[in-house]
Amino acid sequence: ENCVAVEDSPDGIVSAKRAGMYCIAFDHPYMPQYAFASADVIIQSLDELSLEIDRYFENKKTVD
Repeated sequence: ENCVAVEDSPDGIVSAKRAGMYCIAFDHPYMPQYAFASADVIIQSLDELSLEIDRYFENKKTVD
């Protein structure tokens, strides 16, 4: 329930989503954009990671 997966591969994203996790995909130039389509969020830099994790948990507080 309080879990976030950070993935950089299509298989990892699929696994995270099947497990019911919120998934942040780390984009990289060796994968086409469609490979990350099922992720909840796609980030371009690790600098964005903390912001997206904070955003996820803040949104959970307002929904719960």
